Amino acid sequence: MKHRIRQMVLLGTCFMLCACKSDTNATTGAQITESDVETTPTSQISVADRGFDCNYYMRNGFLTEDMALYHDNHERLQIYDVKSGLDLVFCFDPGCEHERGQKSHTGEVIKKGCIAYEFFTDTVMLQGDNCYFMDRFSGEVYSSDQRGENRRLLGRIPTYVQANNVFFSKDALFATYSTQYEMIELKGENGEPQWVIGEKQAVDTCGLVRFDLKDGTFTEVFREQGYNAMVSQREIRGDHLYFQYSYTDLPYMAPDGNMFGFECPEEFKDLSVEEYIAERYSRFKMRIYDYDIATGELVTILDNEPIINVCFCKDFFATAVSGSGKTKLYRYNGECFRELNYTLFRGVWSDDHLIGVFEEWPNDCLMIDETTGDELKRVTIPRNTIFPYSIIGESCYGSVHKDGTSGSGYISADDFWNGDFSKAIAFKVR
Repeated sequence: MKHRIRQMVLLGTCFMLCACKSDTNATTGAQITESDVETTPTSQISVADRGFDCNYYMRNGFLTEDMALYHDNHERLQIYDVKSGLDLVFCFDPGCEHERGQKSHTGEVIKKGCIAYEFFTDTVMLQGDNCYFMDRFSGEVYSSDQRGENRRLLGRIPTYVQANNVFFSKDALFATYSTQYEMIELKGENGEPQWVIGEKQAVDTCGLVRFDLKDGTFTEVFREQGYNAMVSQREIRGDHLYFQYSYTDLPYMAPDGNMFGFECPEEFKDLSVEEYIAERYSRFKMRIYDYDIATGELVTILDNEPIINVCFCKDFFATAVSGSGKTKLYRYNGECFRELNYTLFRGVWSDDHLIGVFEEWPNDCLMIDETTGDELKRVTIPRNTIFPYSIIGESCYGSVHKDGTSGSGYISADDFWNGDFSKAIAFKVR
């Protein structure tokens, strides 16, 4: 019996939420209580002033210094508490078996399931007294209490936005999308717009949209068309959203020469397949934008640049063309203020400085001082241990390889920089 009680606790059968204040970012909080025969430890989850990261690579995780709210590999919402080390199902029903419910094709509940499956699979933001989340199939945006109950429909995002990434500022939900099909607007019986899929187009349409969590208004921040058009990187820092738009001016050609029904431009028809692919690759370009969330103003920071690796940091961003041997650091006004003599391969989200992996040292992770360009920290990461995605204060989240499994996980920032990877904790994989 005692073992059963402990097992139920570790499955997350009971925890309570509370709120805390932050002057600079989202107000987020939760308290997890473990009930046991012998001990009743508690852990307070709160957002520090550094705020949060909505991280696509961490199973659409909502990450803070004190907790991670993420979906497991069976789409169940989990909450990991840094202080206690508990990885719990986001559920408050002591008798729940944490199984998925069943619904009819008309949406009627056949079998009530665990609420942890009813948040869909995009990022869920826990802020103040509420959770915020979106149903990507209907575009409906909801708020609920901290337990996920008492849900309220805030509004809808048009269904032409087939979101590939959902993230939040403190007051808004954002989504990026990309499609190769024409989206046609029709009027429903009640006059509301409805969208249907039209013909396949030669070029992609991509965009970025905003849904205001306070008044339910929808805004299309950005829309563009081009071959392989996509919003490939994005980041919210304070009241600004920075993002990278990538594109090329030549249609795709497979290594076997197949263009999937699209025509090769006349001036390139004499090229071999290898020459065409090389030419197309050389024509990949990108722009960097600054969207002021408070005013709605959209400004281009960099335009028509070679396709590059980008990392958005606190007060600046870093860019690097693969193989160039250089990384440029820019202020958000477009001023290039420093150039490093090595090439950024992949950035790591950080609340301070530039953290990333560089082509010259593929097994090392470096922290670079943005003011001086000096190397502040470096650690060599052995294969099949951990790769960092987000470092917030004293917490580091990333891909963890442990005990023969691979998935998301946690390690303290100190243990990470000290190379003590044995202390990494893998989140639950079922």
